[in-house]
Amino acid sequence: MVIIHHFLMSNKKPQLQVIDLCLTHIGKSQPTIEGVNLTVEPGEIILIAGATGSGKSTLLNCIAGISPEHIGGKLNGHIFYQGKHLHDLTIRQRSQHFCILLQNVETQIFTDRVWEELVFGLENWNVEPNQIQVLGESALQ
Repeated sequence: MVIIHHFLMSNKKPQLQVIDLCLTHIGKSQPTIEGVNLTVEPGEIILIAGATGSGKSTLLNCIAGISPEHIGGKLNGHIFYQGKHLHDLTIRQRSQHFCILLQNVETQIFTDRVWEELVFGLENWNVEPNQIQVLGESALQ
């Protein structure tokens, strides 16, 4: 039996769009990621999966602005968030929309608790404590 589900697509711009992304790390002759294309629609949940070293973290670092700004390298391609080219946003501005929460708590940036790691950025943006609670719970749901 074949079951087909139809979903109404939004007329809105994609939430995130990655077009022909390529990053070559410093000192490397071959790109770490190449020809990456991704479109995420509003409300859509996606899984980025692959073997160790396949470029999952590199892709996320490019979206968040960590690569190449902090790590170095040469980035080609385009990343759009809600129709706005991310090239025009600083890492600080991107941090209002993106964060990376690592899988291994021993390699977290600031703390070994998911909740504290999640709200760290909100605390640094001086968000009111009662709002931090609401936003944090909403993000985890």
